Amino acid sequence: MNKRILHIIFIALLSIIFSSMSISAEGGGDKKTSSIKGINGEPSYTRFNINRISTWFKNDGESDITIQGNSGLVYPKGSNKTAVFISGLMWGAKIDTVIHVGGSKYKQSTFPGRVINGVRVSPNDPDVRIFRVRRDYLDSYLSSEIDDGEGTIDQIRTQYAKDWNEWPAAQGAPYEDLDANGEYNPQIDIPGVPGADQTIWFVCNDFDTLKVKEMSGSIPLGIEEQATIWGYNSESPLGNMLFRKYILINKNLEQKPFTDMYVSMWSDADIGEAFNDQIGCDTTLNLGFIYNGNADDNIYEDTPPAVGIKLIQGPLVSGNLSDIAKFKGKYFAGLKNMEMTAFYNENDFQSNVTLDPDPSNYTYGTIGMYNYFQGKFRYGVPIINPITNKETKFMYSGDPISATGWLSYNNDQRMGVTSGPFNMAYGDTQEVVFAEILAGATEGIDRLQALALLKEYSVFAQNHYNNSFYNFLPPIPLSPKDNEIDVETDPILNWTVIEGAINYSLQIAADKEFKNILIDESGLLKTNYELMGLINSTTYYWRVKAKDNFGSSYFSKVFSFTTQADSTKPTLAVSPISTEIDFEGGELSFEVTNTSIGTMNWNAVSNDTSWIKIISGSSGTNSGTIKVMVLGNKKEERTGSITISSDGSAGSPRVVEIKQEIAKYEVSVSTNPDSVGLIFGDGVYKYGENVKLIARNNYGYTFSHWTEKDSVISTDSTYQFVITENRSFVANYNGPHSFILQISEMEGDIMIDTRVGLTPASLGPNGYIISNQAGEVNLPNPVLDYDRFDYWGNDDVIIDFSEKSLAYSYLDEFIYKNTTTGEVSYLPFSIYRIKYPTKEKIRLFAGFRDNDGDGIWSIEPTGKYDVNWHKPTTELIFAWQGYDAEGNEISYDSAKESQYIAENNLFTSANITWGSSTGEFKYPYLTNTMFVMYTATAKLPEANRQIRFFTAKPIINDIEEEENYNEKIPQDYSLSQNYPNPFNPTTNIRFSLTKMSFTTLKIFDILGREVATLVNKELSAGRHTYEFNGSRLSSGIYFYRLQTGEFTQTRKMLLIK
Repeated sequence: MNKRILHIIFIALLSIIFSSMSISAEGGGDKKTSSIKGINGEPSYTRFNINRISTWFKNDGESDITIQGNSGLVYPKGSNKTAVFISGLMWGAKIDTVIHVGGSKYKQSTFPGRVINGVRVSPNDPDVRIFRVRRDYLDSYLSSEIDDGEGTIDQIRTQYAKDWNEWPAAQGAPYEDLDANGEYNPQIDIPGVPGADQTIWFVCNDFDTLKVKEMSGSIPLGIEEQATIWGYNSESPLGNMLFRKYILINKNLEQKPFTDMYVSMWSDADIGEAFNDQIGCDTTLNLGFIYNGNADDNIYEDTPPAVGIKLIQGPLVSGNLSDIAKFKGKYFAGLKNMEMTAFYNENDFQSNVTLDPDPSNYTYGTIGMYNYFQGKFRYGVPIINPITNKETKFMYSGDPISATGWLSYNNDQRMGVTSGPFNMAYGDTQEVVFAEILAGATEGIDRLQALALLKEYSVFAQNHYNNSFYNFLPPIPLSPKDNEIDVETDPILNWTVIEGAINYSLQIAADKEFKNILIDESGLLKTNYELMGLINSTTYYWRVKAKDNFGSSYFSKVFSFTTQADSTKPTLAVSPISTEIDFEGGELSFEVTNTSIGTMNWNAVSNDTSWIKIISGSSGTNSGTIKVMVLGNKKEERTGSITISSDGSAGSPRVVEIKQEIAKYEVSVSTNPDSVGLIFGDGVYKYGENVKLIARNNYGYTFSHWTEKDSVISTDSTYQFVITENRSFVANYNGPHSFILQISEMEGDIMIDTRVGLTPASLGPNGYIISNQAGEVNLPNPVLDYDRFDYWGNDDVIIDFSEKSLAYSYLDEFIYKNTTTGEVSYLPFSIYRIKYPTKEKIRLFAGFRDNDGDGIWSIEPTGKYDVNWHKPTTELIFAWQGYDAEGNEISYDSAKESQYIAENNLFTSANITWGSSTGEFKYPYLTNTMFVMYTATAKLPEANRQIRFFTAKPIINDIEEEENYNEKIPQDYSLSQNYPNPFNPTTNIRFSLTKMSFTTLKIFDILGREVATLVNKELSAGRHTYEFNGSRLSSGIYFYRLQTGEFTQTRKMLLIK
């Protein structure tokens, strides 16, 4: 019986013994097995695939093996050829002279999650998962992830966005602290290893005794392991490697130290075919490697790659005064990082062990592995180099390229790169870094050339880590100085020279978070940059970073400066000083403060009295105010002045402060309270502007008239007038009450299932629909009023499963009690009312009708009633709007539940009972609502989800200025609310530009992903309207952003299908 069959039988027996599920597969043949464990936190698996490598990692320490248990490291990416079957970090140490071994091999002794106060967290906690970030995920096509079958680009970006926003920096995950405040801010900082293109992070522990025994036969040491994996999308050697950092913390339950401890990076590399590989090490490079023993491989043919594990940074130990060690991104004098202290091949011929022994056997799994870590054979005998006949700790340390020294033979190789011994007191932390490197698999490069290239890559990896990751600091901005003001509009930015830098990158933004980047330059060879044409009186933010042959530095600290005021504007002369005025029409107020004694007198002087006049003025001993009306609009440059004179009693007054305010006028639109609710936007305008009000809706209601101060001013849908004062209008519509547009299952603002109601009929994936007892029995198309739905007006209603509510009796209005336990009953959800149009969120008092008399809300058996029968299939739920004694609306307050229980009466707690209340509503706000469970797998929504009833809301879409009124150019940039809104599937977006500008108008989804670009070109000054078609998008909230060189604004819109 050959090795493969023996191995499969052996592992199968272990699987039965430990009741774990495993499958046998590797590459294209059945060789080794690896347990497939249940998934805990989601996701528990992810891929590293940013460069030429594509491989797997799991949050319990498993790596380089697929979910199905097959060889997992593909190289080159996309070739479907695998070079590594499985790998993992192992350790061994003593506690009170007893040896313990753990980590990750074919099985894992580690369990997902942290250890807090000696207790491991639940693996089902939402943050107990594997995290992966990519700094360019919003801009990249994500072709690697798509090619690896991770899903659609939207699905992949959604997970990247989730990990970016929930990056566990507080647990130790690395990030670029761009604002240098020591706290992770996903809106500013960049998660992941600084400069890396992709970073993976997870934390696990060895606190599960059964898992440790299954893996090695030991009992746990008490270790928390934090793993960081990162890499670079580079054409340099960096594109052929990934880095692994492991942080180990002694959290032993008995607070005991670890002595004589070793760490070992273990790998079962199978380069194509498993049994024709050879193994070796280079002690000068801290490198272990596996390469193909034959010129040709069944998988890679004549270009087999080489695989290496390199110790980049070893454990921290005491050293000489001249030693310098690296630890957590800093240097420490008098300490040193250990080198590779042993290299082993687990299939060593001198121990006569060529099969994988039972790992749960303490002799093999613990003592045998610990002997390997020490540089011995499995049974503890010293390793003798057969070429030198001398004792060594490094197996196969010869040079295959020159065919000298101790060389290996063809076999299925398992290598380990080890460093130790060292000690760890309770609470101590150690940090080790390895690089997993591949080379070759390229036309014209044979097996030994691949090994030679691997060694070159190994040197490059160490240089990159030493020279870039630790030492390469960003430049320091020099001028303009931070927070400098009165900077000219054509400044030159200067920063310090960084030794070794080959170029620099510069970013200039309109905000300190760099959400609105105005200039993004890279490849700069000088340490200065000349700007031209900046806007007066504007604050700009800038930062720089440097790049060398190994990578980029952080960005520098953010500097800001403010440009000088525009001295060319018309000025208001106030003797003996002056201040700026922009004559744009309307009312100007000036407040002048004088510290001299004497009365001030006002006098208006103008070259053209037809456009400026004093409305009112006052004088006093120390201060005065004046209001001036500037008529018309700024169609040409004008000059004028207002002067101050004194009565002479104390000489000329000295003006020390002038405050200027330009009065603007408001146009507000409301709706007739007896008509259908309308959505609209109030406008703020300047004197003399021409405004047109346009009433639109998307449900076919009939417009009635415009009203101002109780008088009808227009029966047309459009009303136009010139601004001279503040104005208020009422829009009146004729039409029916609103109706349910859609019922959706939500997770926050994200729609999980857009159809969970009978409006229209649907079949949701959770196997339930929301229905109502109103209407006749067995209606094929149930009525859509939801009984008392017209009670709601235009409000939305939310059933939220993230919190529970006391359950009131529908009939008797007391709080139910469980008839078995006597405890008060709760509903597994809360109910909210979202008021229209203020969007105020009010929590309602909730209850149900207890059909079976047990005091507990329950659901009828699945499939008891056909969905088309409009009959109750559950105990119906209700909700009441609460009031105080004066009739003001109140929310159900979970903090007052003890009070509610003591009162045990809905009217006492909420001032409402059937047919009577102190407020507007006198009956249940929500009534006779039920869940119809109609599939065999039907279930209620998960605890983090909500059900939302969306109501149809007729719309006034705009307050619109007349196009081309006297060829008037807009005086302000603006972005109007889209119309119609909500929309399906098209809507219009209108905006105004004050001058010719390069303009972009883009659409983003709720996660910030760009889904459409409507404008990306130079546009003339004026008003512009563009149509957006959302037919290819799913229902939900979207954002549209207008951006020019001087203006940025974002608005929200709702697509409902």
